[in-house]
Amino acid sequence: MILKDITQIRSFIAIYQTKSLTKAAKKMGMSKAAMAKRLSLLESEMGYSLFRRSTRQIVPTPEADRIFIEAQRLLDHVQEFEATFGKDDAMKGLIRVTCSITMAQDILARVLNDFQLKHPELTIELVATDSMLDMIENNIDLAIRINPGENTSFQGRKIGQHRMVMVASPEYLKKHKKIRQLEDLKGHRVLFINTHGEYQFKSNKMKIKAFTKPRDFLTNDPGVLTKLAVDGMGIAIRPLWNVIELVNHNKLELILKNEIINPVGDVWLLSSVGKRQTHRVRVLFDELVETLAPFFDN
Repeated sequence: MILKDITQIRSFIAIYQTKSLTKAAKKMGMSKAAMAKRLSLLESEMGYSLFRRSTRQIVPTPEADRIFIEAQRLLDHVQEFEATFGKDDAMKGLIRVTCSITMAQDILARVLNDFQLKHPELTIELVATDSMLDMIENNIDLAIRINPGENTSFQGRKIGQHRMVMVASPEYLKKHKKIRQLEDLKGHRVLFINTHGEYQFKSNKMKIKAFTKPRDFLTNDPGVLTKLAVDGMGIAIRPLWNVIELVNHNKLELILKNEIINPVGDVWLLSSVGKRQTHRVRVLFDELVETLAPFFDN
């Protein structure tokens, strides 16, 4: 294959990411017919099909999957070259970051806002969702994931542990029976979301929902439980990263610090292969590793 120009690579990436000639053409600022012709020429030069077409969608072939990783890497290098040696400042452009809704609200929104203020020509898009977005398909630069598993399309760094803890306000602990051992929890109002009810205390191997008394308050909003704990309404079971600042400011206290609640997960900062090589993404990656580490139990 002989590349005529970098637009071939940009066109291929646009089609791969959007799975649509119409959307890819719009993204590239050309007509659908022109985009279709570019794809036809590219496949002719490659000697095989890159996409399977139907009336509803375009599906990448295995060959396209392999090419995409290297194409994205090549394009990132080109963009880095343009930023370094061209007229544009390297700290310009868009960076898309994703994480869970609670983590976005509690930590990442503030951290990313501070970073953007230091680099005013950057645009930061925070995609807050509890769904596991496909980073390539959604053009995500960086993602914070818990136990992401092995994937050759990603590279990253472990920044800490996702560990569940029990917390209550100083006022609550003054008014209620002291908690010296796990058994003492049975006399207290324990707040947790349904998912965490399936977690187990390591010392007695019992699920949280089975060991504690039946809940009289249920919600799918974890932030509500943290607020209730701060207001002295019970003992909340929350991730350490969610409450660490409240603990440091004496609004909450850790209970039974040595009690481990399983599972314990690893927190990773991930980037798609090649994405981290761009200067702006690399700078933000390093900033997040340093800034987020204190929130997680290492």
